[in-house]
Amino acid sequence: MEVYSIEGAANYSLSITAAESPVLSRDRFDTDDLLGADDAGVDGWSWTGSTGEWSIGQHTVFARARGTTGTWSATVQTTASVIPNNYLDLGAVEYRNIPAVDLSDAPQWLRLETSRTGIFTLLGSGGVAEFTLYDSNMVQLGRASGRFEFEVSTAGTVYYVSVGGSGQVDVMLANLLQRNGTTVVVCGTDGTDLFSLNVSAIDRLLVINGLDYCFTAIEATKFFFDGGEGSDGVHFIGTGGSDVATLRPTSGTFAGQGYALDVANVESLDFDGGAGDTVTIWGSREAETYTAEPGRGRMTGENVSINVTAETIYARGYGGGDTVVFEDSDGDDVLEYFPTWARMRGEGYFHHVQGFNTMRANA
Repeated sequence: MEVYSIEGAANYSLSITAAESPVLSRDRFDTDDLLGADDAGVDGWSWTGSTGEWSIGQHTVFARARGTTGTWSATVQTTASVIPNNYLDLGAVEYRNIPAVDLSDAPQWLRLETSRTGIFTLLGSGGVAEFTLYDSNMVQLGRASGRFEFEVSTAGTVYYVSVGGSGQVDVMLANLLQRNGTTVVVCGTDGTDLFSLNVSAIDRLLVINGLDYCFTAIEATKFFFDGGEGSDGVHFIGTGGSDVATLRPTSGTFAGQGYALDVANVESLDFDGGAGDTVTIWGSREAETYTAEPGRGRMTGENVSINVTAETIYARGYGGGDTVVFEDSDGDDVLEYFPTWARMRGEGYFHHVQGFNTMRANA
């Protein structure tokens, strides 16, 4: 079956050969929808007509011929795709936010290409958005209000989206998340990306650039985030039990009951935990400052930003002329200095530092 693409109200041509008296229709030869006919088509016949009144989408066109004896031939058919000619071409989409889409003259049309396999998400906020998804041949694939997700099997696939509704709507599009069994992989863009994972409740709440995805503990147990280029941040909220993490200037690993998270190519890391949690922080080969407070630790430098809330924190310098500053609590604290390391402890917290050239304490 051949598919013809038609831009808006352009003309559509179909050639029919080897027919004496061809008849062309859009509705099985309903006389109200007859497109054309010819009584002398023995040498072939071409029909050209306007598609201005055809709705956007895919249409089936039927043809048959009648011989000199009056006998009709079998019906043949093809499809014609009427494509909107006023769409916004987004090209390949990883992540895109289109603010204040005016739906007073709905629908608005988008054309997009997928950037990777996985889940593609459309989200409308600030108004009422109705999403209708079409493939490149204008076959309708699905429809949803507010939020629409579909699975992408091939990168570079073209889709059209009709955005209906009312008011002004912010439209967000993302092709950043992939699932393989119980493993979830999130890819960052070349710009600034913000990734967070909250495992404090029964379900796992993942948010990437303002788009949230919720998984049960059975659906997802392993998470990966690659920030890619740009300035990317990670915010982790622990279980409330015993969570363990190792954080480096551009990467980190997190683990606890029923989950594991690995992150790479990031510029800032926040670990939001508490009692029972143990975190190890590594600096870079440049000069950094580590600030040790009761239950909190902060490693900062030119290319380092690591913030931790946990009961037990180990901080490691990396030979770059690093400094550690101890801040005490309102209660009784114990600080011990040794030639290459130090430790401070008090009610509900413990710090152990090593590899710092300069150590100071504020009582």
